[in-house]
Amino acid sequence: MVSKLDGTKHFDACDFDIINKRVQKKLSKPDTNGCILWMGSKDIKGFGCLKYEKKIYKAHRIIYMIYKGDIPEKYCVKHKCNINLCVNPEHLILDKNRR
Repeated sequence: MVSKLDGTKHFDACDFDIINKRVQKKLSKPDTNGCILWMGSKDIKGFGCLKYEKKIYKAHRIIYMIYKGDIPEKYCVKHKCNINLCVNPEHLILDKNRR
């Protein structure tokens, strides 16, 4: 299976296996609201980030793809809980309207 993470990079199953192993080390235990917080690097807006093959990706987008599948073009991944560092797949939803 080949999945598209952004406009330029495709990941295959091997990539996702490597990425998933790295991701699992950076997750908190669920809090009282069920949020699983990203404990790795953050960007200036407070979103979790992960560097892979010299490119930086948003952690919540990677988690969405690992657990729910591809992100269609022109869609963004939003947090139902409104917590930028939350990467609980149950809290991540697709939204066609970018900010």
